[in-house]
Amino acid sequence: MTQKPETTSPHPALTLRHTLRGHADSVHRMALSPDGRILASPSRDGTARLWEWDSGRLLQTLQHWGNVVCVAWSPDRTLLASGGGYNDGKVTLWEAGTGEKIRTLGAHDNIVKDIVWSPDGGMLASCSDDKMIKIWNPAVERAPRAFCGHSRSVNGIARSPDGGRLCSASKDRTLRLWDVESGET
Repeated sequence: MTQKPETTSPHPALTLRHTLRGHADSVHRMALSPDGRILASPSRDGTARLWEWDSGRLLQTLQHWGNVVCVAWSPDRTLLASGGGYNDGKVTLWEAGTGEKIRTLGAHDNIVKDIVWSPDGGMLASCSDDKMIKIWNPAVERAPRAFCGHSRSVNGIARSPDGGRLCSASKDRTLRLWDVESGET
């Protein structure tokens, strides 16, 4: 439920427009849809919620099996990928318009920390506390390609604009630049 702002910002350029309430536990991150209309919020309460950006109205609640750590929109905004947390580690695809679960692509051996889509929506990459980066084809349920190289948790990933390279950030204090086709750094 949205509420009217309770306070004004101490910074004159910022005005609080909405406070979005509804999660029963901490909210990990958020992702704004490519068209700027829908905000997705993953939570420790086992849900990802979709909110209308302009009004703050709750549109959908996506029910996970467990903790939801991260979300990422497909470039065309039709799909949302979510990454599971403790005791889950799954990468799940959702139809954004209906909130229907399409499929679970598979799982990491630990928390999924980040997910990014390729610019054409044909692949997505996930990273995890299991020290792995996995490249998934969202159209099929099959074993992903896995990139190894970090000695500790992989905390975040970013894709190049052309989709051919990937950068990973790790708790091992390194950034690695990967060629997506070969899996080499």
